[in-house]
Amino acid sequence: MTKSSKFDEIIDDTSKDNLLGGYYVFYRRLFFIFAIGGIFMILLSITESYAFSSIFTGLCVGPLFILEDKWVRYKMGKNIIKHSE
Repeated sequence: MTKSSKFDEIIDDTSKDNLLGGYYVFYRRLFFIFAIGGIFMILLSITESYAFSSIFTGLCVGPLFILEDKWVRYKMGKNIIKHSE
């Protein structure tokens, strides 16, 4: 028996395949590209400092992942309740 690694479990996870009609992976990529780019552009227009905007945008990546994870858990919870009725 081979013990699967955590990485294999993440790659093989299909629990999010039904979100957003199956387009979840595509929308997730678009969201992160535009969110990070938008944060950078807003900060750059306010501060006019590339260094500050880059550093602060980099610090916003972690909270974006947390926000996305909370949204997925919320939607999956709604789907479970909807299908159980």
